[in-house]
Amino acid sequence: MIDTAKQFVANNPTNTWDTSVYALANRTSKFGYGGGVRVGYWMNPSVGAALDANYCDSSWTFTSLGLTARGTVNVSTIATVSPYATVGAGWNINGAQQTVVAVVGAGGTLHIKGWDYFDLFGEYQKVTLSPDSQQRLLVGLTRKF
Repeated sequence: MIDTAKQFVANNPTNTWDTSVYALANRTSKFGYGGGVRVGYWMNPSVGAALDANYCDSSWTFTSLGLTARGTVNVSTIATVSPYATVGAGWNINGAQQTVVAVVGAGGTLHIKGWDYFDLFGEYQKVTLSPDSQQRLLVGLTRKF
């Protein structure tokens, strides 16, 4: 199985990894701030998966795993924008109140030509199916490999 995975990566040069760091704001009645990290794997330029870990308001330590679909649009000779949508499962891993939730989101990535390895992004997330549902705004920096 490992040889099959290595062959898939070698034969499909669009496979890429990225890492992100971001700040987040919880926009629900329990308004608060936090931050997080994300590791993403793009199977092709339009479909990827990401694992997030973040912390918000000292009461929500949270991880999620989701799938993302995106498209890229040239907005000028110096920049491209990639709007995207994401959906996945999340886990509130805060002590005794552990819950599994659904996470949906939409956002956009700004790539400035000349910044070969970096992108800026903004995202809206809705964390549902929980007594503590949240609406979050994320802003961050992505490093591509």
